[in-house]
This record gives sequence, structure tokens and C-alpha cells, in this order.
Amino acid sequence: QIRAMADEAAHEKDPSLALVRASLDGPLRVGLSDGRLLTGTFLCLDRQRNILMRDTMETRPESEQPERRVGLVLVPFAHVTSCFALLAIQ
Repeated sequence: QIRAMADEAAHEKDPSLALVRASLDGPLRVGLSDGRLLTGTFLCLDRQRNILMRDTMETRPESEQPERRVGLVLVPFAHVTSCFALLAIQ
């Protein structure tokens, strides 16, 4: 239990964790290894670095139907090639 508390305290000071927390419930754009682009609202990031998004639109650049609504998606980290969050400047 003491080790878990120490790990939690170390995470609190991690600037990358603060950036992820600041991005929650904000717009997120994720590029996938097959060329698709997903744009939606960032819900969470799990321990395996998989990304959960809602209200997601899928864009396929070379398709007859270039954009479609896919809703709630879980994006495996192994397929992520890029990830961009739009943050408000305070």
C-alpha cells in the first residue's frame, strides 16, 4: 500500500499526466496505421495506452464515403500513429 501511494504521488508531478488530464472531455484527433483519421471527444486512456473516444467521426481520405459517424470507439495503442488534442489556452 505504501508503494502504491508513492507511485501515485510520483504520477501527480508528471507533466505528461497533467497534459492528459487537461485534455479529458476535449476534442481529439487520432491517426491510425491504416490511414484513417478519427476525430471525437477524448474520454480516457487506460494503462495499455488504448484511447476511448465518443461522438467520433471517421475520415478515410481515399474513399467514396470520405467521412462517417462511428460514435463510441476504443482505439488500440498499437494502431495509433498520431494524436492531437485541442487545448484551451488559459
